[in-house]
Amino acid sequence: MIRNIIFDFGGVVLKHKAILVEDTISEIFSIPAGQALEVWKRWKTEFITGKISSEQFLTNLKNELNSDKPIHEILKEWKDIYVREAEVDLELLGLIGKLKRNYGVYLFTDTNDIHDEYNSTRGIYDRFTKVFKSNKEGLSKLNDDAFLNVLKKIGAKPEECIFIDDLPLDVTRANNLGIHGILYKNKEELKQELSRFGVMTTHFKGE
Repeated sequence: MIRNIIFDFGGVVLKHKAILVEDTISEIFSIPAGQALEVWKRWKTEFITGKISSEQFLTNLKNELNSDKPIHEILKEWKDIYVREAEVDLELLGLIGKLKRNYGVYLFTDTNDIHDEYNSTRGIYDRFTKVFKSNKEGLSKLNDDAFLNVLKKIGAKPEECIFIDDLPLDVTRANNLGIHGILYKNKEELKQELSRFGVMTTHFKGE
């Protein structure tokens, strides 16, 4: 029986594309997308698990890319891009609120302190039973331990949980652990998939 529904953040609750960080680096430092991706790969894990601060991360980028921009300017540009791109899917947020009446509804996200600082002011986190953030938990969805950490802290068995993410690799990792993974494409398909797991679509109708 499904008791808990776990949502990814970026690309699901937030509408931005999966490559937002790579595009941000490319835009700020005026470098090709491929180079931005390689730079991001080098520092991603340390940054999103809180092992280095945003200041250290941006300093690393600045030095590696031989940029003359001051850190405060890079940080402002980064924040401006994120605010521009990280639009909330208000309709999905409404559906999440209705699901919360019958299930534990959790947010499970790989994030960083720049994005987290902004999102903490938007009232989004309050919509969930509990929020698990990589920069606070010290664990990324790149590692099975991040999923196991969530299960332990909510006191749930894998088969009692649905995990919703827009990235196939994350969904596969959840499935491999016995969690019911749903690859998020759009809200209509999500409703159909939830119904398949016994989460009735009547939870999405009315008040």
